[in-house]
Amino acid sequence: MLPHDHNIWMLIFEQTPVALRWILGILTCGIFWLAQRLYLNHKERVNRLENLIVNQSKETNKNIREVHAKVDRLTLKLLDKD
Repeated sequence: MLPHDHNIWMLIFEQTPVALRWILGILTCGIFWLAQRLYLNHKERVNRLENLIVNQSKETNKNIREVHAKVDRLTLKLLDKD
């Protein structure tokens, strides 16, 4: 007859050496720390790209307005000559 699940976990925990439990705990913390660093690095890169896109969009809009103003001035000059 098999023991209950909680008894199996208790047996595994009791039979695992203390040093191995510490190593597994440290490795588990390391994995979570690495996942956090990867997430934060990715978030930072995405934020930099978003800021770059916004800045380039503003510059592009400014350039388009300048071209539009120049075309308007040229159009008015051409219409005044006639």
